[in-house]
Amino acid sequence: MNLIELSLLLITKFSQCLILRLQLIILTICNVIFQLSDSTLVSSQIVKNLACRTSRQCF
Repeated sequence: MNLIELSLLLITKFSQCLILRLQLIILTICNVIFQLSDSTLVSSQIVKNLACRTSRQCF
């Protein structure tokens, strides 16, 4: 490998790592937004599950 090929390979590897990190950050942000927007639904499901366990009248 000459110097140009090695440099291109390093740039490619760095770019791939950067893209993977950005994807992870975006996924984390999306998950947080989803959890915040869905928190009332999750809370109501938890309450419903607890009520089902105590009364044993689950549907």
